Amino acid sequence: MRRKSIVGIFICAGLFLIVQFACTKSGVIRQLNAAPRGPNCDTCTNSPSQIDKEVILYLTSTNWFDRGNGRFECDLMPLLEAQGVKADSANLLSVYIGLGRTATKMDPGIAIDYDGGTLVWFGYKLSLQLPSGGTVPIFQAIQLDLKWL
Repeated sequence: MRRKSIVGIFICAGLFLIVQFACTKSGVIRQLNAAPRGPNCDTCTNSPSQIDKEVILYLTSTNWFDRGNGRFECDLMPLLEAQGVKADSANLLSVYIGLGRTATKMDPGIAIDYDGGTLVWFGYKLSLQLPSGGTVPIFQAIQLDLKWL
């Protein structure tokens, strides 16, 4: 009986360690403040691009500035400051257009196809180039991943 109890304890401890150090990739949804994980895990807390805060912003057509010829810009900094993030307190690590599993991750300076045009992220600005006469989305959810300085 005692031997079965000891084996049960070792099995439980082994399962706990497997769950604790498993690497799960789930797109936009990330586990923060978890234990360090394997070397091939892109969500590890010991990686240099550790995410400290995720902010979801809801952009409306009023957040976009018309620059003419179908070009629009959105400055994310005032929207982040409204969420309590100061300009000199965090680095913007990634931008996701949309939420959940259907979100599209943007890389800085690389245009993606969006709503019949192209969307680019530079620093704290989004730039949307649409065909002449195009209009910005009425409503768009985005997620920003930040790292504190």
